[in-house]
Amino acid sequence: MAILDEIIHTMSKEEIRSFKIFMLRIKTGKERRVLQLFDVIRAHRDKNLSAGELTLKLPGSPDANLCYQLKKRLRDYIDRHAADFISANQFNQALQYLALGRFHTSKGNLHIGMDYLEKAASRARSNQWNDLLEMILSETIQLTREIPELNPSAIIEERVALRKKQIALKELDEVLVLLGYQLRLSQQTGRGTLKYNETLEQILERYRDDSFYLSDPTFRLRVIEGVSQLFLEQHAFAAMASYLSQQIPLVVQANLFTRQNHELKCKLLTWYTNALFKADRIEDSIKVAALLKLAMDEFGAMLADKYFIFYNSALVYANTRINLPEAIHILEETIRNPALDKHPLYSLVVQLNLVLCYYESGLFEKASKRLARLYIHPAYGLADPYFKVKIGITDVILKVTLDRWDAALPRIRQVQKDFEPHLNEESTYEKIISFLGIMLSIARRDGDLTASLNQKIADWLELYKNQEAETEVIQYYNWLQSWYAKHTLR
Repeated sequence: MAILDEIIHTMSKEEIRSFKIFMLRIKTGKERRVLQLFDVIRAHRDKNLSAGELTLKLPGSPDANLCYQLKKRLRDYIDRHAADFISANQFNQALQYLALGRFHTSKGNLHIGMDYLEKAASRARSNQWNDLLEMILSETIQLTREIPELNPSAIIEERVALRKKQIALKELDEVLVLLGYQLRLSQQTGRGTLKYNETLEQILERYRDDSFYLSDPTFRLRVIEGVSQLFLEQHAFAAMASYLSQQIPLVVQANLFTRQNHELKCKLLTWYTNALFKADRIEDSIKVAALLKLAMDEFGAMLADKYFIFYNSALVYANTRINLPEAIHILEETIRNPALDKHPLYSLVVQLNLVLCYYESGLFEKASKRLARLYIHPAYGLADPYFKVKIGITDVILKVTLDRWDAALPRIRQVQKDFEPHLNEESTYEKIISFLGIMLSIARRDGDLTASLNQKIADWLELYKNQEAETEVIQYYNWLQSWYAKHTLR
């Protein structure tokens, strides 16, 4: 029953607390043993214990058959509790009221049906569930045909206004989804286009100062998200930090952040702390990271596992500037956190960041050994080809730094062979292609420089001295300049 272990390990603190209260209401010896089993599985989230291992850890060491029965009963109780837990959710309650309204209407109990629809609409309005509210209003309008004394005018006006906002909101959402994909690609590969920015700018300009739309909390938050994404795509980090420093306190003061949009709150705080770091406001970045941690702990820490990687990354980036050993400590702790397994691609990035921190600390041997593990990482095959290129070049740089020419030469050739189709795709790769060519020439001579190679390196350094290198792991220009300066003194 591996799925049982997985279900238990994904339960939030709020769900665990609620489940234990649910189980304590069942007062039999067997159910107490079920709860003991639940605690044992939770305590070993790093692996799925076999039936034999479980029997040794449970009080009384039950036999394998009894252990199987206990796991089956535990799964049943968890499912029953989950059904109750879900029904307590306000969104599901609103859906239940809508269903009850339809049920009583179908039986001819029109006024009872109307009462339930009003309850459903009240929940939907207070939580800004506009799609659900539109469904409820449509149902209510149909019901007014059957209840002559009900005036549908106010309901129709509300639905017309709601539809107008929904059209704008859906248009904005579609562009934000596309821009979000574009940003993820850009952040991973260092490449990106402004394909959707013009459309988003037009939408934001259309609605930016329109009180009719901005009076809707959902739309107002989407505008903040959209403006922030524009700043992020344009790398306008100082402007983004300034904008969010104004908008987030206003949203908090207006109590617009709720359980339903809690994901957006965590996302904006993540962007905010990263923007402050990029704008060289390191101390402010750490302060906002602390706010992100507080947000992660809200609502029973429902998003703690999802956002811990972004919180840790914010601390790592800040400490790379002010306390490199602390950055290494955070990264090593992050790698040991089982929650990282839920983020395979981010896990790869964390490992690569640790390689860089080891390198920056002069721990070249540790950096090289850690990087070797990336090739067998479960997410390596899923990574973008350009990201793999960065890993390969970092590997080459470390081998050359350690004077391991016998290993550097085949690695350079392998990188060129594996990624040549991708390296030739765009002109932005010319820097990488020429860098690998220089590295190959250096490795062939075991680091000895000739006059022609000296000139080749000097020309490369002159050509790329002003080019931005933000997406490189170990910056090629800085490394080659340093290595060349040391070796020309021989």
